Amino acid sequence: GSLDGASQGKILESIIDERAGHGLIWVLSRPQQAQFFDRVLVMSDGRLAEQGKFDDLNVEGKILHDLITSD
Repeated sequence: GSLDGASQGKILESIIDERAGHGLIWVLSRPQQAQFFDRVLVMSDGRLAEQGKFDDLNVEGKILHDLITSD
């Protein structure tokens, strides 16, 4: 079976804590979890569409914001 969002969040936080100071690439199925990362890359149609900090990308008119609000 699959994990609920709360369980996924706990696992994600644990891995981020363990990898502190090291690079980590994570593919997210829940776009709102991008808030846990220092830098966010947003792909669209197989290409890099946006990159930056979560707060800068989670604004109206940005793809990440659209993904979060449609989730």
